[in-house]
Amino acid sequence: MKKRKWTNDVVNNVLAWQSDNQGTNEDAARHFLKTHEDIWTTWVSTDVALKVKAAL
Repeated sequence: MKKRKWTNDVVNNVLAWQSDNQGTNEDAARHFLKTHEDIWTTWVSTDVALKVKAAL
């Protein structure tokens, strides 16, 4: 959990996207994973990152 960090700008961007697109929380999570790969891939192992990318 110590690795999991992101800026307010990133959170605001994702929440704005969710609002603009009337997205669900799951939609917003997918948007985050697709658009901020540089952030979340540092939180998980390479194997997990590859699996998540393949699932998207």
